[in-house]
Amino acid sequence: MLTSLLAAVLSISCSISAAGETASIKALVDQLKLSTEPGTAFEAGRMLAEQKPGTEEDLVALFGALDEPKSAQYAQMAVAGTAAKTLGKTLHAELKLRIKRLRHIPDEELQKLPQAEQDAAMREAMGAAAIAQALANVGYKPAIKELRLLVAYDREFQGYLSMTASEALGQLGDKASLEALLKKAGEGGQVTLSGFGRRGIRKVIDELNRYWEELKTKPLVMGDPRKKKIRSLAEQLPGLAVQNDPEIKKALLKLCDFPLWDVRRWASDGLMLVLNPSDKAITREMMRHEESIVRSHGILSLRVAKTWDKSFLPILIEIMQHDPDPVVRRNAVEELGSLIGAGVRRKELEPTVPYVEKALRDNSITTRMVAFRAMRMLTGRYQRYEGMLASEESIMQQGPEYLPENLTRTFNATMGSKK
Repeated sequence: MLTSLLAAVLSISCSISAAGETASIKALVDQLKLSTEPGTAFEAGRMLAEQKPGTEEDLVALFGALDEPKSAQYAQMAVAGTAAKTLGKTLHAELKLRIKRLRHIPDEELQKLPQAEQDAAMREAMGAAAIAQALANVGYKPAIKELRLLVAYDREFQGYLSMTASEALGQLGDKASLEALLKKAGEGGQVTLSGFGRRGIRKVIDELNRYWEELKTKPLVMGDPRKKKIRSLAEQLPGLAVQNDPEIKKALLKLCDFPLWDVRRWASDGLMLVLNPSDKAITREMMRHEESIVRSHGILSLRVAKTWDKSFLPILIEIMQHDPDPVVRRNAVEELGSLIGAGVRRKELEPTVPYVEKALRDNSITTRMVAFRAMRMLTGRYQRYEGMLASEESIMQQGPEYLPENLTRTFNATMGSKK
């Protein structure tokens, strides 16, 4: 029996090798099912994940593979990549069947189940999410009703279902769901408005501005439920990046002055992600902002948004020397080394070397550590700074009580700190 099984695997493997990367989806699924060698299974899985289903037969094979432990993750990627509009009806029918099988299992309850049951439940959810993504790809609007049902799983399966379904609703242009999704986002539900494009981010910005006006006459008080709603809405901003929209950039920059720190944090993060190389004036404004998290995102924009040019050298040097927040100083120093990694010529950054050398004596150990790394990048003299960096790292490993600063107040060592 074992001999016949190996022969079957070998036969399928040979047929796939002969066909190259154009092997049929069914053949790849069969190989995965029969494979006993990890290397063979991985190669078949990789090829399966890259397939683009073009026929109903392809989808039927993939639907079966979605439920198999060995093939599920690869089949999910293949299904999610479906682009053939003729397959919308088949995808919709399968989603209806899978919704009937789905159980509402809160994440905390899921963790209590035996591992095999957890895995099976997650495969069901991820399979449905892959189909939801495919339905959005092919623009199949008759599936909107079922996609709305999946949004109800916003506290289950780690949000995979609800996030994918809410994005799909936006991609399908379901304007009627926008208000409900906005409300759910404000309640902390795991949904996204990213599929709605400009309409989605504009809705979130308008709602935050409404709260801002309200706070002028009704400030937040201890235990105020509005704080959680405002924070949850603001968390949507980085995922709603809309490029080349001056009005959105202006609105996000304004939100960097919002009276709640969490909004300033997420607004500046979202702003960084929508900037382009021509947005040097906004980058400068961010780098000179009174809020440290906004300054940090402005610094990161030099590389992330590619707004860098030599005119930013004086600002970076000023920040390295005089910024009151050690995390912002750290980010300025670190960014110099990162810019070289991003393609900026070393010669262009040479004027900063004396100031980075000064940062080697900064009273913040994290700033000193990134200064050692930056000096290695800026000078190319890696060995000279290796020992000193190792010494700083050994101090760091002893714990925060040994540091010359209270690092526990920093929010995120790479992004910024809370006032």
